[in-house]
Amino acid sequence: MNEMVTETLECSAYYFIAAEGLSRGNEPAQDAVSKSEKFADELSFRAFAYAASISMKPEAVEIRYKWAVNDEMELIDKNLVNISILIDKYSKSCKQVYEDKLESRIRYWHERLFPDRPVIRPTREGLKAHPQSPN
Repeated sequence: MNEMVTETLECSAYYFIAAEGLSRGNEPAQDAVSKSEKFADELSFRAFAYAASISMKPEAVEIRYKWAVNDEMELIDKNLVNISILIDKYSKSCKQVYEDKLESRIRYWHERLFPDRPVIRPTREGLKAHPQSPN
């Protein structure tokens, strides 16, 4: 879950920076700016929820977010004219992070961190075998 917090914050930072870049264009595309801001806000909310589930303090989440923004701004030399570097690095993965359900992200990180361990899922039959189970 720690990795999911980090990944989600990185994507929130990416969408925040993208919104800023879009808003500074010659003809700002307000729909694209609003969409990027919405994605950044939603991902930030999710990161705080994931963090709370592992007892990570909100202050730690805020600091990680600042780090993500700083790291991404360093990648583009703090110049939004270089935003294509961020788009190339983050657009596909962050779109997936935004669109995926929680279970998909957990499965992704499990397979990445523990490639030799299968994901174990309880079955209805397995739950019935345990007397404390409500099923």
